[in-house]
Amino acid sequence: MPRHSRRRSSTSTPPRFAPIHAVYRPGTTLRLFSPSNLPTVPPRDDESFFGKYYRHIFNDSERARILDSPLEMCAEHEPQYDAGSTPKSITLHEALTAGERERPTHVWTARSTNFGDNLLVIRLYDPLYYGDNYHTNRFTQRNQLVAVEKEVYTRLESLQGKLIPRFHGVFVAEIPGDARYAA
Repeated sequence: MPRHSRRRSSTSTPPRFAPIHAVYRPGTTLRLFSPSNLPTVPPRDDESFFGKYYRHIFNDSERARILDSPLEMCAEHEPQYDAGSTPKSITLHEALTAGERERPTHVWTARSTNFGDNLLVIRLYDPLYYGDNYHTNRFTQRNQLVAVEKEVYTRLESLQGKLIPRFHGVFVAEIPGDARYAA
């Protein structure tokens, strides 16, 4: 893979990944697969959970900083999924919150016949578009955010569909590519 300069001049080539609004837009259909390596919440002990959580994210950042580009980091941390699982699909409808840098999640409304024909609210974690203002490993951070959210919904299962949204699970999505940004 070509090396990319960290500094860009006005005449330099664009980054080798699509702008976020070219990837996630209304009408985009994503294929979903069951993950084979779902992260878990670390057990609590006498050390505070958040102290352990943040130390893990910051210590893990050193390796990520050696890599040259977000694409190289994504290739090294590609999520694994069960190839034998039957894919589901969702079609993005409307962005509720989305952005680059400070927002690690993108929240959309979506539709899918796999989950009834109800309007769904989905949360996408895409480390390619995370900011790096805090010098953290964006992939460890993604794993921890997903693990904590799944744990919360599991513990509040009796309230799902009544006081909190129904949780349908965690999935790995195949992101549609654009040949202009292929490596």
